[in-house]
Amino acid sequence: MNTKPEVTILMSSYNGEKFITSQLYSLLGQTYTNWKLLIRDDGSTDKTIDIIKNFALSDTRIELSQDSLGNLGPGLSFWQLLQFVDSSYIMFCDQDDIWLERKIEICVNYATQNFTQSTPNLLYCNGYIYSNTSSAIEASSFIHLHAKTLADFLFLNSGYHGCCLLFDKNLLNIAREYHGELNLHDNIICLLAYTFGAVHYLNKSLMLYRQHPSNFTEQVRKSKWQIVQKFFDRNKGVITSDHYSENQQVFSHYKTRMSVATQHIFNTYFTFPQLNRLQRIALILKSKMTLGGSKSILIFKVLLRKPLQDVKKR
Repeated sequence: MNTKPEVTILMSSYNGEKFITSQLYSLLGQTYTNWKLLIRDDGSTDKTIDIIKNFALSDTRIELSQDSLGNLGPGLSFWQLLQFVDSSYIMFCDQDDIWLERKIEICVNYATQNFTQSTPNLLYCNGYIYSNTSSAIEASSFIHLHAKTLADFLFLNSGYHGCCLLFDKNLLNIAREYHGELNLHDNIICLLAYTFGAVHYLNKSLMLYRQHPSNFTEQVRKSKWQIVQKFFDRNKGVITSDHYSENQQVFSHYKTRMSVATQHIFNTYFTFPQLNRLQRIALILKSKMTLGGSKSILIFKVLLRKPLQDVKKR
């Protein structure tokens, strides 16, 4: 009998025939073996499902979850899988990345040593940026802003990438209560961890984060000039409308369980778009709110950008 904690890995696949095979092989090569992989296909029209079924035939830890819900988009597709989980730890996995062989082992070892049973816990690690075009590693990490508290997190406009996360059953149980608006599954998981639990950062790059033209999330590898241009783009907002709306929904659903101090942090964030520029700067200066721990970067964004940026729903 395997005495190590079981890990359920959740994957949402969609037209991933070019990449999913290498990712599945990287999971099969993990040094930590007490895992199961649950995959929901989100309406692929290529050979993705056939590839998954062939892997499932060769390893009983791999299971294809089939339903009649059709194409939900990545966030809802991942969220749909949460209802089938009953493991000690949960990880999200993207179809197009490659996990280094000790990724699960290192994350589980950290969790067993540092998570407390009475608290919802979330762990995130980093990853190498891997160019599919050049077949080379282009950067040793892609997460550069790290929030210590909820007040540091809200203005990040998203959670840490789902492929970097491991969380426990306590956080899973809280997350499964949510049935409101959902754009990105990882943002809500991170938001709930900062609201009700503990967030841990493991400063190791444990995966290859593949960059290619079909990435759902924005390309993270940019030149210094592109980064500067983006930062000074006045058409962009300090807050994006989809994350703002999603955060409102999460707050509405869970606010009766929040402390007064936590409610105050959310309400401070929600008032931000209604203020003029001077009021927004004053709010940031007086509050404990930062952008991933940096108050100065947040103030610069307030000076340069409009408060709220409309974006198309994913």
